[in-house]
Amino acid sequence: MYEDVCLKRQEEAKLFVVLYQNDRSTDFLRSGALIEDVQRTYGSDTVVAIYTNETFSRARALERGLSLLSGDDLVLFMDVDMIFHPRSLQRVRQNTVKEKSVYFPIVYSLYNPRLLNRTYPDNYSFFSDDIVDEDSGFWRQFGFGIVSLYKSDYVGLGGLNLLISGWGFEDVTFYDNAIKSSLRIVRSVDPNLIHVYHSIECDINLDAAQKTMCLGTQANMLGSLKQLQKVYERYEEVVVS
Repeated sequence: MYEDVCLKRQEEAKLFVVLYQNDRSTDFLRSGALIEDVQRTYGSDTVVAIYTNETFSRARALERGLSLLSGDDLVLFMDVDMIFHPRSLQRVRQNTVKEKSVYFPIVYSLYNPRLLNRTYPDNYSFFSDDIVDEDSGFWRQFGFGIVSLYKSDYVGLGGLNLLISGWGFEDVTFYDNAIKSSLRIVRSVDPNLIHVYHSIECDINLDAAQKTMCLGTQANMLGSLKQLQKVYERYEEVVVS
């Protein structure tokens, strides 16, 4: 996707990918191979791969990427499960102003396709804004992980909490710091930023706040209330008995 959206269109952008080598899983090996293929095609400086053996921490991963940038660089924090479009990059550039504003787009998150009796293809081009409706997914109004800002503003806000490991919560604390600052917060929906559904495993070792947030997200991603009601009605006799 990055190849089609950025490289082929000659966007003024550079991708930094942080890969955790903890288990050398199929995903890890596949990601490394894809990066090497892109580097061979477009040049070694188009994508920067950063490898680490640490325990997973989103905050530390983002810090590793940021360490390679200058204060004047415009940064977009993006997760690997996100679909984005050239219009999303345009909104990032329009809504992010150095020393003035930080952009926290509200992304559209797809529900569990199994509950909808659907299957989604591997081809990312399927996931366009045509899929955005109340049955397919929901707007993640309380998700703050996707954010764009200048590195100098990130540093000025104190950065992410590096003590947080595992799933979630680092984005919430960073957003809290941002709204307390003098920077203007730009918060709006982006129908071209789509979170593709995947299962979430909530580690039993997460602290109470992280675990509550993880379980809440896990539940929200199952389906809409209307869909869950239909499932309940379909199996009501089984539930009651």
